[in-house]
Amino acid sequence: MSSRRSNRRWGEKIERERGFKITSQQKTQPSLSKKKKTQPPPGRAYVHFNQDGVSNPKDAVTVSEAVGFGMLAAVLAGPKYDFDAFLKMYESFANARSGMMGWEIVERGGVLKFNDDLNANGNDSATDGDMDAAVALILAGERFNDPTYTAKGRAVGVRLQQWTLNPESGLPNLGDWVARSPGIAQDRGFGPKFFYYVSRPSDFSQAAMFSILEKGGAGDPLKWKRAREQGLTALETLLNEAPLPPDFAIWDPTAKRIVRPQSGVTLLEKYTDSDFSWNACRVPWRLAARLVEDPSDSRARALAQKLATFYQSRSKLNAGYRLPTLEPLVDFEAVAFSAPAWALLKALNDPKASQYEADVRRLRSYGGLAKSYYGDSTLLLAGLQLTKPFWRK
Repeated sequence: MSSRRSNRRWGEKIERERGFKITSQQKTQPSLSKKKKTQPPPGRAYVHFNQDGVSNPKDAVTVSEAVGFGMLAAVLAGPKYDFDAFLKMYESFANARSGMMGWEIVERGGVLKFNDDLNANGNDSATDGDMDAAVALILAGERFNDPTYTAKGRAVGVRLQQWTLNPESGLPNLGDWVARSPGIAQDRGFGPKFFYYVSRPSDFSQAAMFSILEKGGAGDPLKWKRAREQGLTALETLLNEAPLPPDFAIWDPTAKRIVRPQSGVTLLEKYTDSDFSWNACRVPWRLAARLVEDPSDSRARALAQKLATFYQSRSKLNAGYRLPTLEPLVDFEAVAFSAPAWALLKALNDPKASQYEADVRRLRSYGGLAKSYYGDSTLLLAGLQLTKPFWRK
């Protein structure tokens, strides 16, 4: 479980899959790898996060997060056939447990399959990918005037509520696998229900997504409303204790509040799980999306302005910070951090946004880690969500 995200982000040198048709520049950019590129099967599309084999396992090709990104990008700016191809990929790898997509797909012997390596659990779901997929389907029903997409989006929303919304906290948990977390938690020295209470600020900051699912009839609207309000409350709590949110947070069922994990302890991915790192860097982007989706949300705006205070004070944005001290975790920058900062400041009409826009342009000219699947996807989606009229519908 610990390899889920840390292995594919730290030290990566990843280019985007040529099959991600919304960006055509990739065809003119030389790959760092000489190995044969894995192509999407006929009729299916995915975003390749590991084209150069830097992440382990080397034959991993995509994850549900990347497919969710692709579905969102396709519905916001692509043709219908692109959206259908991403949707077909998502549905091809729906797992037997919850009907949501398994988190990691590998290519072995010319066949795409769940990663069934020991401890990989590739058929487990990851909440962020399914959330993006559900929202993309609801939006597709509107954009393409096709109720079939709406029905499918509602079905995914029902599954999300059943499998990933914690009924005690109202917050999304990490995926459908927490139902069998006792063994996983005990293996790590935690209590048997530990992962039942673990969440990610990058998931519960998705007020715009919760709102779209609520209005789109994707399950019980009151549960999505509660998720939105509880998510904002959790962010308020965390940002009252540190200037930035952590990668992971834990619901305290006794105190009935969210808490930051103990510093330096690996919960799921690595020792920076309690710091502002490669999960939490998405929070500013998710808040920016809410300000576009509902400019009247005063709570989201106040949170965005609090984060903006941090970004306004920086001449250089490092790719991660220790909490609560704000000591840089690394000495380099990355688009995955600068692009969400740009989106947040842009949504607030803050002139400091121009600095981060320039940073993104500079970083993308370097290639390597600065220009990766993760950062480029975040940049693309943030730009689309800030500009596409039907996102505001």
